[in-house]
Amino acid sequence: MNKLAPLRHDCESNENCFNKFYRLKFNKLNDLFSGNTALTDIDGAVGINGCTLFIEWKSYRPTYLTGQDRMFLSLFKAAKVKGHIDTILVVGDAEHMTVEQYATIQEFPRSKLGVKFKWRKADFNDLREEIKCWAEWAESQKKFKYALVT
Repeated sequence: MNKLAPLRHDCESNENCFNKFYRLKFNKLNDLFSGNTALTDIDGAVGINGCTLFIEWKSYRPTYLTGQDRMFLSLFKAAKVKGHIDTILVVGDAEHMTVEQYATIQEFPRSKLGVKFKWRKADFNDLREEIKCWAEWAESQKKFKYALVT
């Protein structure tokens, strides 16, 4: 199985530090947006047959909706028209890849937003199983035809 090499994070030698040389400096563009709106990064994303899964890792569980959360909710609702977008929010220690809990965005018609985050206590193996189930489901979906516009 051919998988991509891990990111280059050798910041101690300062020769191949991903964060220094390759991570985008979003703050250089944030003045283009009004108010508190700013660009965000997404920790992981995968697309299979027109279905997209975003994974966002946090060191704590937010007690309110962040701008990034609202963006994921908007994508979830918009994708119902064409395609399918899911998001898994993970709370844990990214350095050691430990998981305390995770949430998926679920439809919830009685909510003001129409969707909600469904949180589950979990460990890393539970998260792996959730992602594996999503990947198997996405593989079973009808292949999405892309039209390239040049």
